[in-house]
Amino acid sequence: MAEYGLRRATLDDGPFLYALRTDPEAAANSFGPPPATLETHITWLDSRLTDPEWRIPVVLLEDEQPIGSARWDELDFGF
Repeated sequence: MAEYGLRRATLDDGPFLYALRTDPEAAANSFGPPPATLETHITWLDSRLTDPEWRIPVVLLEDEQPIGSARWDELDFGF
């Protein structure tokens, strides 16, 4: 039986997260366009991982292998 888990993303997850972000279906359901290059994505991810105001992304695991990701951002809806 598979074991599932979560862990905080690290910069080493950059290529995996980039692959997820540039998947055509994911890109079609995203708020913005995917990053143009892996290098652009790594630079963005590095800035986010070191920003204390940003919610750190989580990597979803199956048998210790990454299978997805999630991210929580704080939004101000003005009410």
